[in-house]
Amino acid sequence: MSSNILDYSLYVSGNFKEHYAKKQVKKNEIIIDQKNPFNTPENNLYIVISGQVLVEVSNSFGKNCYYDLVSNNQLFGTESILETHPYPRGISYQARAMTDVVYLEINSQFFLDHMYINPKLYHYILEDVTKRYFSVTQSYQLMNETPVVRVSNALLNLARVLDLKADSSKRKKLPLYINQTFITKYIHSSKSRVSEAFSYLEEVGTIERKPITIINEEKLNQVLLEKLHA
Repeated sequence: MSSNILDYSLYVSGNFKEHYAKKQVKKNEIIIDQKNPFNTPENNLYIVISGQVLVEVSNSFGKNCYYDLVSNNQLFGTESILETHPYPRGISYQARAMTDVVYLEINSQFFLDHMYINPKLYHYILEDVTKRYFSVTQSYQLMNETPVVRVSNALLNLARVLDLKADSSKRKKLPLYINQTFITKYIHSSKSRVSEAFSYLEEVGTIERKPITIINEEKLNQVLLEKLHA
């Protein structure tokens, strides 16, 4: 049995169509617009087949305060699987397509019932959720570090989340929507401090800015570690 969440779900969707719906949206369209208690009305969760989705959580003032990118073979809307834990109240969020997106909409209970019989799939999902948890935890741990550390960490994390492949020159080009403004919001910093960090990282030969491209991933990670322990 497949341990790949997308392959497995596509297989099941072909045999249990009443529980799965394959959908597609254009860039900038809203997939989930949750302004009320933190649940999905139809009790569904979602798997990205292709494209990238930005999950934005807003605070009580309506300002987006948390960002998470979801890419191929990843889940979002997972709050619908909380069967015994009460959903957090007063939390609003949106899931917005950053590119053209194809995704599966799945009845969460049906998905859970079948996930349990596939240990490899269960392990894959647990690993994916754990990676995201540690990514968020690390971001908050670095909140008081220098902008160079935080920007470096964000670029490395985004490259991993998006599963970017290096070209023949070992360069990883980020999507065009990931610009300095995006990074500023992503790490909750100021434009001026993020601009200074980008200038430094460009000067030391780790990135290019237009478009943002990691030109030396090993050195970027080295800069992160050196600045972190300085």
